[in-house]
Parts: sequence; structure tokens; C-alpha cells
Amino acid sequence: MTTAMEIVQGLTGPGGEFELREEEVLGARLPVFTGRAANLPAVLARSAAYGDRDYIVTATRRISFAEHAAQAASLAKALRDDHGVRPGDRVAINAANSPEWILAFWGVLAAGGIVVAYNAWWTPAEIEYALGHTEPVLVIADAKRAERTTGVRVLTVEDDVPALAVRYPGATLDGLGVPAAAEDDPAVILYTSGTSGRPKGAVHTHRNLTS
Repeated sequence: MTTAMEIVQGLTGPGGEFELREEEVLGARLPVFTGRAANLPAVLARSAAYGDRDYIVTATRRISFAEHAAQAASLAKALRDDHGVRPGDRVAINAANSPEWILAFWGVLAAGGIVVAYNAWWTPAEIEYALGHTEPVLVIADAKRAERTTGVRVLTVEDDVPALAVRYPGATLDGLGVPAAAEDDPAVILYTSGTSGRPKGAVHTHRNLTS
């Protein structure tokens, strides 16, 4: 009988699908996945290999991995070429859950931006604080939350994101010309609840999230 330890060793040992090795990470020796993606856009690019398999399924829609990757590439090109998003720029997403939220997340990352996820339950005062705190170059918001957002450019989840996702049908992820993000570059900023004071923006790196 194969033991649990033997299974783990087969998966994480030399040649295993989740092979581990030690590397120096920010001055410390840590176990890392040998075959890991270097950053989140690389994760997105790998996902396209799943082709017509379902990636997102809702009560009324089905979106395949290939469709999503193509839409993310178009959105990323539009964010760069039409809206001036550059590597390292912060782009906030303030919306309820939807396939477009997911698409916006990956589109921003593919464009080289840093996703700042706002809390969809925030009041206008809390949104105003976060806008001053993270200073996004752009906010992607649904209609309800767009009304609460002032002083910054806003793209809407309902209209702008779907339109930009098909604006450049020939766009490819490897053809965007975005410099590859380093593993320890910031990728996403998530806010704490702020129950005892102002919400804190917790920074997550590409290494953090790909692992």
C-alpha cells in the first residue's frame, strides 16, 4: 500500500508535478515550487491551454478559458493604449461579484497594473479615503458604486468592460509588450476591514499569489 508520505514525496520530489526546492527569497532560504509561474500574467497565459473547458459558469453564462484569455488580452491592450495604464500603475476595482470583475482583475494584471480591490460595501466616505490612500489612475466600478466615486476616471463594469474586452479581437497576451513583473513586485492590494480604525492596504506580491 502506498503511504500518504510516499504520495507527497512523489508530488513534491524531483520530477514531481509540484516539485519543491529551496531558494533564497528576500534574504531567507525558503521552499518554492520549481515549476511555478513567474508572475500572475504567466498564470493567465497558461490558463489558455485549457481551451474550450469552462472557466466561469453562472446561472446564465458560460465562459471558456480560451474566451477569457482573449478578452483579458483585449482589455489589457485597451487599458494600455486607450487609457494609459502603465506597469506599476494602481487600478481600483469597486464592484459586486460578476464575470466582469474577474475579467477586470486579469486585464489589469496583464496590462502591468496593480489591482486594488475595494470593498463593495464601502460608503462614499470610505471610497473617498481609499482613493486618496492608493491614488489609482483608474477605477473600474459597477453603476451603483460608480455613482459614489468622484475625482478619478471611471470605467463601468456594465458597459465599458464588455466593450473593451472585444475592442481588440486580435490581441494576444504575449503580444502586449508589457515588461514581465518580478516575483516580488506588488500585484494586488487588498483592504482590511478597518474595524478598529482606517482600513489598511495589504500588499500581495506575484510570488505570494502564484504560490
